[in-house]
Amino acid sequence: MEIIIKTFHGLEEVLAQELRDMGIDNPDVLTRAVRCQGDKALLYRLNYELRTALRILVPIHKWKALNYTDIYEETKRIPWGDYLTSSQSFAIKCNSFSKFFKNTQFALQRVKDGIVDAFRNDHGARPSVDKENPDLWLNLHIYENEVQLLWDSSGEPLFKRGYGKQRGIAPINEVLAAGIIAMSSWDPSQNFYDPMCGSGTFLLEAISMASQTPSQAYREHWHFMNRRDYDRRLWKDVVASAKKKSAPEATRFYASDIDSDAIYNTSINVKNSPIDASPHLWTADFFKIYMGAKPGWVFMNPPYNERLTLDQSIGWHMKVGKVLRERYGGWNICIMSGDQEALKHLGLKANKKIELYNGAIPIMVYFIDIFDR
Repeated sequence: MEIIIKTFHGLEEVLAQELRDMGIDNPDVLTRAVRCQGDKALLYRLNYELRTALRILVPIHKWKALNYTDIYEETKRIPWGDYLTSSQSFAIKCNSFSKFFKNTQFALQRVKDGIVDAFRNDHGARPSVDKENPDLWLNLHIYENEVQLLWDSSGEPLFKRGYGKQRGIAPINEVLAAGIIAMSSWDPSQNFYDPMCGSGTFLLEAISMASQTPSQAYREHWHFMNRRDYDRRLWKDVVASAKKKSAPEATRFYASDIDSDAIYNTSINVKNSPIDASPHLWTADFFKIYMGAKPGWVFMNPPYNERLTLDQSIGWHMKVGKVLRERYGGWNICIMSGDQEALKHLGLKANKKIELYNGAIPIMVYFIDIFDR
């Protein structure tokens, strides 16, 4: 089957490399997505293991339409009994860029009518619509006169790792954090420190990578399990195979934050996660401590945008740069910020700069080597 894996803008190549590392040849890099070919076992595996994927979609049908009636009639021809039963529910999301189909809601209605009428004709009963917790999520994509329906095999987005995470102020998305770590040259033999850890997202993603723990190891349900052709034995084989991987050389993980509530949230998240690790956590002000550990990598997601004015942010970034220069010789630094103007005032030269998005906020990520004085 054709499989389309969605991700954030800027992480397409990172995701493609994940696929290559899994043995998938020649993944096709798209905009905010990567495409590959695979079977049901691969579909299960991608949902279970990928770190930089948001959703795993499978195209159902693609056609050209001249009007809304074409959308309805072609939808009716799809064998919907292969995807759900009349006792189950479905919902549809739509992405449209078309001068022919400007009424997105009517296009969605025509698809819904086509599914319902096809079921009535074939089975004498129809599935219901549940926009909150459906058994089947469908994606309707319209580009000009090209219409495509895709099945969302994931259900809940894959940045939700499944362990009931405690979240702090302005948390970084797990998929984004995993992508940023992957774009650095950090490896599990090097120490890892997050001095403004918030709810511990960078920390948890790094430990998960180091231990080769599947990203969804604590999750219990995906929408492919709602399908009539769900293969429970195959799923168990996929999970068992992923768990057989050996962990690489151990490293030390450190995290601190000036906010004691953040450290509490991080400790709860570490405890609730499937990761077997004991990171060093403590409440501390980044500007008042010296890090005595062997140099490794510092990953920072400092406060920005609404939490600091530009003048405050510039001054704050200057202080951060001074501390890094004076106290973190020999360390590699990764710092992300939505205040791109303020970030220029770090006083440190970046080896690499990458523009990404944290939700709707454009951010810049700097990777910096600190000269060992």
